[in-house]
Amino acid sequence: MRAGSISLALALGLVVTGCGEDKSNSGNTATTVNIYQSIDNCEFTSAQDVNNCPLNKGVYVLNFDPSNISASEHQAVVTRVTNMMTWASRDVQNAFNAKTLVLGVIPSQNDVDPSSPTPAGEFVVNLALNGKSVVNGVELLFTQDGGINETNGPTTYQKMMQLFDYYIDDQTLAGDELDTAYVAFNIAIPFVAAQANAQSVVLPHISSYDYCPYSNGQIPSCTNDPDQIHEAAGVDMNPGAVAGTVYEYMVEGSKTSPLGELEINDGSKFINKGIVGTDDPTLLPHEVLRSWENPAFIPMVEYLNKHFFVNR
Repeated sequence: MRAGSISLALALGLVVTGCGEDKSNSGNTATTVNIYQSIDNCEFTSAQDVNNCPLNKGVYVLNFDPSNISASEHQAVVTRVTNMMTWASRDVQNAFNAKTLVLGVIPSQNDVDPSSPTPAGEFVVNLALNGKSVVNGVELLFTQDGGINETNGPTTYQKMMQLFDYYIDDQTLAGDELDTAYVAFNIAIPFVAAQANAQSVVLPHISSYDYCPYSNGQIPSCTNDPDQIHEAAGVDMNPGAVAGTVYEYMVEGSKTSPLGELEINDGSKFINKGIVGTDDPTLLPHEVLRSWENPAFIPMVEYLNKHFFVNR
């Protein structure tokens, strides 16, 4: 058996209905989403500022700590948000424009630590937990978290996909089909693994996906507690996390940090390369099924091409 030639027709034929190319949304050359870089007359200095900030519909890309976050770091995020909203289908653009969403840039998780938050952190936490009268959802990017600056890579796309999944998707066809693609992804992993295990030579392959880290308190078998920023969403965060990571890789390749929740049968590491969604693998046989060329990713690739890469 050639690695990567495993057919998913049986596993996915009943699940990924309607995930082909959507021609009806093609033709947009610019985004219709309102993208804001600041809020007039609003300071991020205390929790009390939240209800004094006038927010409109659209996406706010905000620098919550200008003394520690540069204009170029902020602009890198704005550019990626603009790209993503430009490439998306008209339906997805309309869905983002119907909500008030915040993607904030802040130095680190310590800023929003409930035991000792910074003033900007207090503002962010209150915005996420108590700001429902002014905002629908909040996500954060960090510039100094464990030595990683998330504005330097494609994490913006991941966070935007999470905003879509957590705060928008239950009201859209694209949201329904994201859930369908995620179900198909979870069916495909054990299906591909079972076929790999049935061969005379068992090649390394993805054996499972651990959904507990992104369960957000919504999956009874998981004991992970939700964090303050996401608890208010009240949703299983896995579909957005998986779709967001695949999106990152489709745009910026190996700059992406692959899903750490993927387990490889022989204990080896996931290989962060390959052509995601391909049915004609380019990697060596022992690499294919533990890389982006594993066919389990096909449902997400087809979903993203239909709804988020219409104008790319």
